[in-house]
Amino acid sequence: MSEGALEKLIERYRRAIEERGGEARFEDIVEWAKREDLGSELVTTVILNEMVKRGVVEAPQGFKEVGGIEGLTAPVVVRLARQPPTPPGRPSPPTPRPPEAKLESRPPPPKARAEPVSERDLEIAISYLNDYWSVGELRLMDDLRALGVSEPQKVVRRLMELGYVERTPSGVINATDKLPRVKKGVPLATFT
Repeated sequence: MSEGALEKLIERYRRAIEERGGEARFEDIVEWAKREDLGSELVTTVILNEMVKRGVVEAPQGFKEVGGIEGLTAPVVVRLARQPPTPPGRPSPPTPRPPEAKLESRPPPPKARAEPVSERDLEIAISYLNDYWSVGELRLMDDLRALGVSEPQKVVRRLMELGYVERTPSGVINATDKLPRVKKGVPLATFT
């Protein structure tokens, strides 16, 4: 998607929130977006998270998990940000990034023991991430399944626990500097 197309979408979503009194529930915006043919729940999540990141809207009630994808969160409620009017001829001051916009490595909810993950599945995922160090979570899950990984969500969760990857609020998985650099066919046990 081009930057111009994204800007137009953000403006349409901003106007929809403004028409609802400057505040709207996530579910209401999803319904509106579907009616207007402007996106699914996933698209709405990405756009609202981008709007929070840019300071266009606030998330006064925090975030909730959506889309059946662990770690993908959207604002419970969005409210248009209160910004003082900018005098004509002066550029707007930069908006600080909210804490939610930082890269996060969110571990799974506490459990008695970490879920077992096959060493072979970890090796496949690490090898994949050596080639594709930044990839959308849905694409990563599909590709790992195609490569023979039986439970890709568990594998990604384990990689996050190890600090090998981080998940952005918009659902992108990024490799960290801790990810072992491996050549294809070299067992992971060599590096641990």
